[in-house]
Amino acid sequence: MPGESNKTKKHTPKGKSKKVNKAAKENALPSVRPPEEKEINASRLAKSRAAKHKEVSGPLIGDRKIDEKAENQEAVPAVNGSIIVGAGKKKIKPLLLGGLALMTLLVSFEVLYLIKAKVERHRELELVNTFGKRGNQEAGDFLGTFLAEIDYQDRLYLIDDNQAKVVVWAAQSGKFLFELTAKIVQDESFVPADVDAAPTGEIFVLDKKHSQIYSFSPTGKFLRKWPAENGKAICVEQDGSILICGHNHIIRYDQEGKKKGRVGSQGAGKEMLKNPYRMDVDKKGNIYVLDNDEKSIKIFSSTGKGIKMFKVNYKLSSLTDIHVKDGEVFMNDFSGGFVWIYSKKGKLICKIKIAYVSAFAIDKEGYFYSPGPHGMGRYMQKQRKLF
Repeated sequence: MPGESNKTKKHTPKGKSKKVNKAAKENALPSVRPPEEKEINASRLAKSRAAKHKEVSGPLIGDRKIDEKAENQEAVPAVNGSIIVGAGKKKIKPLLLGGLALMTLLVSFEVLYLIKAKVERHRELELVNTFGKRGNQEAGDFLGTFLAEIDYQDRLYLIDDNQAKVVVWAAQSGKFLFELTAKIVQDESFVPADVDAAPTGEIFVLDKKHSQIYSFSPTGKFLRKWPAENGKAICVEQDGSILICGHNHIIRYDQEGKKKGRVGSQGAGKEMLKNPYRMDVDKKGNIYVLDNDEKSIKIFSSTGKGIKMFKVNYKLSSLTDIHVKDGEVFMNDFSGGFVWIYSKKGKLICKIKIAYVSAFAIDKEGYFYSPGPHGMGRYMQKQRKLF
C-alpha cells in the first residue's frame, strides 16, 4: 500500500547526506580501472600516434581484437618509440621482390655467359676437301710441312723444308699452280724459310740460312734477290713494303730492297722486341709480332708505334707461327698440337686441335688449311656441340 511504503522508508536530512558522501569519498581507496578499459585506451593512443607519423600499415600490438593476423606480422619500431606491427611491410616486400628479381636476372646472364664461353672454347675443324699429295714424284708433291701462308690473292703456299721448295696452290679450288725451287733461282743454296706476297701478286721468299730475299713474279718467274739482315721471318704490307724480322727489331724494305725504316728496338716492353719470330698484318695495317722470349704478342701501328702487348699462355713453349683474321690472333703450339686463338685485346678465346700444327693458314672466308697424311686439307671451323 502506498501508505505503508512511506512509513517504512528512512528519512535522512539533506545536509547530513552531503557530508556523509563527501567523507566517504575522502576515505575511499583510489579507483582502479578495469584492465579491458586500459587496453582499449592504450590501443587508441597508439593508433593516434601512428596516424600522426603516417607509419601504420597494419594493426597495433595491443589491438589484437581488431586484426588477429597482426600476431604473425613483423614488429617495427615507430618514430615515436611505440611498436607497430606490419609497419613498412609494403616497403620491405617490394624491395625483397626486386632484389630477388635482380639476382635471378644476374644469375641468368652469368649462366648464359658461361655457356657461351664454354661453347666458344670448343671449336673443332671439319674436313671439307683434300688436294695435293705427299711424295716427291711429281710437281706439287710435298714431304716437309714447315710453314704455310695465304696471300692477298688467296693463293696458298707451303714450304717443304725436306725438298727445299715452295709449293703454290689456288686455295679455294686446290688447283696446283707452280713451285719455287733452287732450279728456278739457279742457286743450289736456296733454302726457303718464309714466304709472303704483295697485293700486286709479286712473291717474296726469305732464305733464312743465307739471309737473302728472293723476288718472283705472280706466275713464279724469278726476278731478283738482295741481302736481309739476319732475317727470320717475312711479311708484306698492303702498300707492298716488306717487313723482315731481325734479332731484336723489324726492318722495313721497299720492293727493290732499299731500307725504309725499322719497327721496335731491343728490350722488353710494349714498344720493344727481344726475340721477334713471326709477324702478320691486319686490314688496318697494324703489325702483330710473336716475341718468343717474352711469350707475348706485340702490336704496332703501321708507323711503328707500340699499341698493345699481351702475354700468352706460359705453357706454350713452341710457338712457331701467327696469323691474324677478323680481329682474332691465331698461334700454333708445335709441342702441344693446338692452334690457340686470342682476341686482339689479349683474351683467350679457344684452342683447336690440329694434326700438323707446324703449318697452317687461314683464308679470307675463315677456312683452315693444314697438311695431313694424304695431302693438304681444307677445313671449316665449327663450334663443338656440347649437348
